[in-house]
Amino acid sequence: MKKQLPNMLFAGGMLLVILSALAHKTAFAPYVLSAGALTLVVFHYITATAGSLRRYFLPVLFFAAAAYFMFKGQNSWILMLFIAAILEVYYAFRK
Repeated sequence: MKKQLPNMLFAGGMLLVILSALAHKTAFAPYVLSAGALTLVVFHYITATAGSLRRYFLPVLFFAAAAYFMFKGQNSWILMLFIAAILEVYYAFRK
């Protein structure tokens, strides 16, 4: 179970982010995005090695910015979410 926890956190966090993007017109979408971003912060903190925590700060910062812009009602959250997703994919395949 302990080895599955990071995988469940990542999958759950990304699922919350995707759900909030799909339901962006609803009132609860910013809260779901914030919960997903917080889950991803916990995931990156748990799985971080000695020097890798700094590089995962940037995607998390963009997820937080997306949540902020979604709370404000601006469409900039789409760009922030796109940049965060690109960075997550880049860091996933980077060794």
